[in-house]
Amino acid sequence: VKETSIEESIKILEGIKENFENYHNVRYTKDALELAVNLSSKYISDRFLPDKAIDIIDESGAYVDINREYYKDGIVDKNIIEEIISKICLIPKQTIENTEINSLKALEGELKKNIFGQNTAIEEVTRCIKMSRAGLNDDNKTIASMLFVGPTGVGKTEIAKILAKTLGIDLVRFDMS
Repeated sequence: VKETSIEESIKILEGIKENFENYHNVRYTKDALELAVNLSSKYISDRFLPDKAIDIIDESGAYVDINREYYKDGIVDKNIIEEIISKICLIPKQTIENTEINSLKALEGELKKNIFGQNTAIEEVTRCIKMSRAGLNDDNKTIASMLFVGPTGVGKTEIAKILAKTLGIDLVRFDMS
């Protein structure tokens, strides 16, 4: 069975949400359902849509139901979905909350502010990252493979550190010396 698209998965969740609302005695916002699909698609790679998004809304409903003293209104909103994704994927909630658009907008400026004399390289790196994040590449393939080569002190490591920080990903460094 082929994985459903994001749009199809959202429609599926909208169709079954009432079952989960009745079971957990909660209410799901439309934004929460959409975010469950989008974030599960982005951060959970070992399962397929709509299964992984259904698991997220189920976990979120159970979380709100169990912690009713904190969530008296019983509403599962975007914050709850982000919290559950954070716990399941072991990703800091700050990373999930940081909207990708904002981080991409700031990326080139942040790099140019910290790296001097490498404008061409910075522009090429940010172009590559923006293209991959715009959804123009296959999600199952590597975003990019970059090899920073040059003499000591030109900013190779610093570019990698700033990229990792801005994009909210871990930096894995191999010192080949």
